[in-house]
Amino acid sequence: IVKDRMKGSSGINAEYGEDICRYVAAEKEALLSSLPPGSQFHHVGSTSVEGMCGTLNPDGLVIIPTFPPSREVLKTFLECGFSLSGKPRKGRRRNVKRRSEIDAIWFVKPIREEGSVLSGQFFKVHLCSQNSKSVTLLLDVRDILRSDKAAFQEYAAAKREASANHPTDIVAYKEGRMRGMPIVKDRMKEKSSISG
Repeated sequence: IVKDRMKGSSGINAEYGEDICRYVAAEKEALLSSLPPGSQFHHVGSTSVEGMCGTLNPDGLVIIPTFPPSREVLKTFLECGFSLSGKPRKGRRRNVKRRSEIDAIWFVKPIREEGSVLSGQFFKVHLCSQNSKSVTLLLDVRDILRSDKAAFQEYAAAKREASANHPTDIVAYKEGRMRGMPIVKDRMKEKSSISG
């Protein structure tokens, strides 16, 4: 239930930031110790933005040098307690069937930390190629929310409104919060035009 998992006006990190950051840092160390040299790990999503309201489910982004991932990379995730989540994301064209055009895979792991507020939550990791659109989206949104107060406030308000309007429908909640971030979208367009 979305409403029950949202954490107040002060934001999840005001109360649980240390628990979340400690957990994510430990997972980062465990993954990077077995992934290929040059792999990157980033804490993304609402739990990576200080003071942002949201659920207690942290998100990570892992970028690996070559894609699709090797069996060794997949084995690392499985041995760290993750399982595949959903279908692999394909490149820009729809109905792409060639394995070489997959640019993102999602993994999920239940958090089992006795006595921790995070116990019973889930840790989701986006495994991506360097050129995946997911990389740009996740990092740009995080960085904009961290640095732009107006964007932060707009997105936090959109999340609270979506949670209130769709307390039991996670899909509708996600769609609602995404519609309420025009400032973030404008900042991303500005950044794209400068870098392009």
